[in-house]
Amino acid sequence: MRGRLTSLGLGACLLLPWLQPLSARADDSRDPEVAYAQCSGGKQAPLDAQILACSRILNTGGESREIAVWALNQRANARVKKGDGDGAMSDFGIALQLMPKSFETFVNRGLAFSAKGDHDRAISDYDNAIEIKRDSYQAYFDRAISFERAGNQDRAIADYGETIRLNPKFTGAYVNRGHLLARRGDGDLAIADYTAAIRVDPDLGVAYLNRGIAYMTKKELDQAIADFDKVIALKPDDPAGYRDRGVVWLAKGDKDRALADLDHALEIKPDFEPALGSRGDVWMQKKEWGKAIADYDQAIRLKPDSPAGLASLYFARGASWVGNGDLDRGIADLDEALRLRPDYALALEARGSAFQRKGQLDKALADLDQSIRLKPDSGYALNIRCFARGLLNRDLDAALADCDHAIGLLPGHPAILDSRAFVRFRRAEYPQAIADTDAALAIDPKYADAMFVKGLAEKALGRTSAASADLAAARAANPTIGDVYARSGVNP
Repeated sequence: MRGRLTSLGLGACLLLPWLQPLSARADDSRDPEVAYAQCSGGKQAPLDAQILACSRILNTGGESREIAVWALNQRANARVKKGDGDGAMSDFGIALQLMPKSFETFVNRGLAFSAKGDHDRAISDYDNAIEIKRDSYQAYFDRAISFERAGNQDRAIADYGETIRLNPKFTGAYVNRGHLLARRGDGDLAIADYTAAIRVDPDLGVAYLNRGIAYMTKKELDQAIADFDKVIALKPDDPAGYRDRGVVWLAKGDKDRALADLDHALEIKPDFEPALGSRGDVWMQKKEWGKAIADYDQAIRLKPDSPAGLASLYFARGASWVGNGDLDRGIADLDEALRLRPDYALALEARGSAFQRKGQLDKALADLDQSIRLKPDSGYALNIRCFARGLLNRDLDAALADCDHAIGLLPGHPAILDSRAFVRFRRAEYPQAIADTDAALAIDPKYADAMFVKGLAEKALGRTSAASADLAAARAANPTIGDVYARSGVNP
């Protein structure tokens, strides 16, 4: 799925506890009481008024070092919010000159560095803050976020663990650690963290949402639906719960329920890209190619944040174009998916299938070889490569091995049985070819390719009447059935 996990983790700016925001006039920071109230930054205080008030406190020259450091931190935080990073860093630097062991300054500057994406400097500041105050769960939590953003998952997980040890009721640490554990495949541990967060706060929607996604990844679909039901009950106006429940209904094969949930998500938020992509998946499974393409078009226009997410949309739209018979548009979209994500095995498989249908068999094999190297147990890719080798009439032993492997992975799949039948026809193993087509037709009596290959094998054995009947039935089911074989020189 193009499913996306939600992670908490915004550290709060620290205020000295005895300086509470007071209601004050924004235009009269000359009054000392008003100046302190405005500098402390109430919700309604404009940033310019806050900066001015802090400056007036600092300019009096009569305040203690502690108050000066506090005012510098407040002004720096306001400057960060205004986008004045240089001014903020100057204030933090002055604060540390006045008080080199200022825990609040190191934490606040760490947050500012983190907001700029300078995670190494942020981590260094949090290190200093933790050295000063080793029992600060918030400093460990903020450092964990910076480790996570810097790509150091192990250190992030360790810091979230220390946060939990210091404050076992801090739900954000459980949720964030669960998010990282899920990303690295530790689904059971992730679920345990989300469950711990829910025990602390039974109404924590993000924990139910993430736990539902973890259950979905483990294919424990009923548990996932139960969690998404809870998300919807807690946040009925949030499209995420409906979207994720729709994805689970699709995984359970209930396309109508999936469509209902995804439609509801898009009623709440018409430009909700994840729901558009997922609804496109439903239409694709229903083979309503035009509707699938329309949803993928809109999702692509909304430009998902991650290249991987955009690549998956180009893949899905490309596969839909191929399903709709427009091979060139399909290949163009699959080219873009692979430009964004060169190791995308499914896109290589789909493009290989499109090349095979166009008769460009060497290109097809190149894509399929690469896809199978990336994903050796893809029964679908193995089947397409088996058939492509059969069309080329070369490497028939390898082709047969591909089909045998694919049948082992996807037993009872008529297309694979038919591909093996065609390879056996190429190997002049006509009775075995007929046995495979009979097995395919027992599963799907209207499977045109199996009728056609059976007719080819029967004709090779001299069973003219039976061959004519099967070939006629194949053409009745699909008038163009012989085209792909004719391009490789196979004519009845």
